[in-house]
Amino acid sequence: MLAQLKWTPLEDRRKNAHLSMLDKIRNQEVNISTSHTLLPPDRISRNTSTNSFQIPQCNTTTRKESFYPKTIRDWNALPSSETVTLF
Repeated sequence: MLAQLKWTPLEDRRKNAHLSMLDKIRNQEVNISTSHTLLPPDRISRNTSTNSFQIPQCNTTTRKESFYPKTIRDWNALPSSETVTLF
């Protein structure tokens, strides 16, 4: 049915919505403080882009799958050219 309607799977739509919200938070288009959540990486490597963030430390699986840790992991996995032009 999804193929007939040419819809993307719900998981992909949710991921895109989360990435879009993170971009809005990053660009201060929504009134959410980023002082403790969107920190630049503590070290730069070949795999780190200038738009990357530190993934918050999580001690539980539930926290690991919450908005910031999961979305930042997805954000950091994007190619650096997409993080600027994706949204």
